[in-house]
Amino acid sequence: MPADDALSEAHRFRQDLISALTVISGQTQLLQRQLGRMDGFSDGDRALLEAGPAVILTAARAIDTTIAQLPGIHEDREAS
Repeated sequence: MPADDALSEAHRFRQDLISALTVISGQTQLLQRQLGRMDGFSDGDRALLEAGPAVILTAARAIDTTIAQLPGIHEDREAS
């Protein structure tokens, strides 16, 4: 595969990953907001329910950082 094709493929792959992370992050943030508005949970249940989305967002940010550090396919973009 020529170098330009490999870079183009790497760019598309990177963009696909960024798009997926944007969806994951956005949906997780919506879930956090919805949980915040819901009543009827004990404090312990609420803490357990809120922990899951926080873990998802932390993992998504870690993956985003890894993608940004990939060699050869950098480009300026806003953080997701």
